[in-house]
Amino acid sequence: MRADGGGRVCVSRRRRPKEHTPPPVVLLQRSDFKYLGKPPWVFTSQCSLQRLHLPELAVENLTPPAEQQQGEDDESTADVAVDLEVTPAGSGFFLRGSISATVGRCCDMCGDAFAQRVDGPMSLWLTATENEFAEDADDEMYWPESRNTIDLSGAVRDTVVLAVPTQARCTRVECAPDNERRCVL
Repeated sequence: MRADGGGRVCVSRRRRPKEHTPPPVVLLQRSDFKYLGKPPWVFTSQCSLQRLHLPELAVENLTPPAEQQQGEDDESTADVAVDLEVTPAGSGFFLRGSISATVGRCCDMCGDAFAQRVDGPMSLWLTATENEFAEDADDEMYWPESRNTIDLSGAVRDTVVLAVPTQARCTRVECAPDNERRCVL
């Protein structure tokens, strides 16, 4: 509370900031399955590394802003492709497939920026029964039957990060993995 010049008391109310939850990126909907026919079903999706909260791997972050094309929209670039097969299993579903992504890297040998295609396998159980150990399991997610949708962004993000090799080597002959430079003192 504070008093203004006219003797009135002003009460200022601070509003709590709203918790920002990011919109779902890779969304699987239970209602889609009834129109797809006999299982297994194919689920495909595309998204950008920016929307997966992996901006450090985005190719556009390797080029200086002056070199980027005008009018580029980060949301429109699909850096990540999700291709999964969905099979009903008990009271849940089993997802198996691959995640492909084009990531931006800097060569460990020469320092040049380059784009690298990475692929990673993904398998995931979506269970309708809550398991106390599910938090520790990397390959299991709780999806109650009362919810129609589930966001697979976290599992896709983990698969992309694990698919990126630890050593980044561009395609130049000097940088090839079989042409190791020896440290000479």
